[in-house]
Amino acid sequence: MKTIKQLKLAAAVAAGLALVGCGSDDDSSDSTSGTDLYTETVARSACFSANTCSASGFDFPEGAVFVAADAQTGDDITAAIDTALFNATPGQTLVLPKGTFKVDTTILIDDTSKHNDLTFVGHGIKSTTLDFSDCSSCEDGVRFEGVQDVVIRDMSVNEAGKNGIKAVNVDGIHFNYTATVWEGELTLETESAYGLYPVESDNIVIENSYAKGSNDAGIYVGQSNDIVVRNNIAEYNIAGIEIENSNRADVYNNIATRNSGGLLSFDLPGTNQKFGLNTRWFNNKSYDNNTPNVGPGTVGQVPTGTGILVLATSDVEIYNNEIYDNKTNAVSISSYFLIEGNEAAYGPEGDLFGDILGGWTPLTQNVQVHDNVFTNNTYSPETDSLVGEAIGAYITGNHFSSVVAVMAGGEAFPINFPTIIYDGVGEQVANSNAFAALGML
Repeated sequence: MKTIKQLKLAAAVAAGLALVGCGSDDDSSDSTSGTDLYTETVARSACFSANTCSASGFDFPEGAVFVAADAQTGDDITAAIDTALFNATPGQTLVLPKGTFKVDTTILIDDTSKHNDLTFVGHGIKSTTLDFSDCSSCEDGVRFEGVQDVVIRDMSVNEAGKNGIKAVNVDGIHFNYTATVWEGELTLETESAYGLYPVESDNIVIENSYAKGSNDAGIYVGQSNDIVVRNNIAEYNIAGIEIENSNRADVYNNIATRNSGGLLSFDLPGTNQKFGLNTRWFNNKSYDNNTPNVGPGTVGQVPTGTGILVLATSDVEIYNNEIYDNKTNAVSISSYFLIEGNEAAYGPEGDLFGDILGGWTPLTQNVQVHDNVFTNNTYSPETDSLVGEAIGAYITGNHFSSVVAVMAGGEAFPINFPTIIYDGVGEQVANSNAFAALGML
């Protein structure tokens, strides 16, 4: 059996699987506002009925441990899961039962060697649901930490306190037919943050999965390396899919819809991995991302109605995507100066100087956008965010100092945004040599 490490990036890209089990193959249905994209198809009904495989067709191997096999929907299976993890051995498969079950503490799969090469599996993305709604202390629903070559699949983690499924310092993790869900309307007080959430990890595959209701990003990969995100659906989040401060990420064949912003590439200051390189976004659909943005922090500055946003990162390629029905614009390419317009912040006495010394730059560089299909974007631009206002100023041809004025509410901007927006700050700063002394140019 191949480990996650052996799922090399090139091989993963070549595979190019279609959405199965969590989305519709009918292109005519996925743009309908009320359509339920989150579906489950039983791949092999006989073995699914016999409890020998999951709805996606994953065969439970000989020696698998069936956790709480006699549990009924509504039961609390926390103790049974804890016992199974305590007794686990390397390479084992733990199978959760069919139904919806209460869990009253974070499921921790941590850095003991017995949890390496562990497969944590349910009977299906809609057939096994872990309900954390009664756990006030469950910041994370499921948390992997310090382990290697682990798999989580065929289950849904619902109503976790903050993060659905988090992986920290993991080398090799595979999310497959996995969902994170928060129901209810997003507000500024909504506590959900991230759905599928690997961070500071390597060799990551997220596929055939679903994220809904995150007040930050539904699918987020941060400060990580060697990443494939494919064949997923992210809807009704603030950000659909976000790659942040990460290297060598391929994001393709995904659907991002009914978020505030669909697809995001960021490098942000204040992280352990100062910058990321080489992200490719291709064969995705990003449409109708017009849910009001009530998110916190930087993601809260993404204009509602954004198809793709590239912010302060480098070496990004965007191609063969379908981007449509986003009211503000299809693609925004922006520097961090639109978030922090005070030049002093980047100087030796500024808060961001340490990040700059570590290799981070507020500039956006080496971005290619080609061979995409854009339809019906920019029909009602959102301008209530800092990014929206500042981009508007650059469309009118203003220079760097105008960003500060815009943030203070002192500038007007046109109503009609172009389909692709480049803020122009990188060129303006390069031409003025304003930051050459800091070694950023």
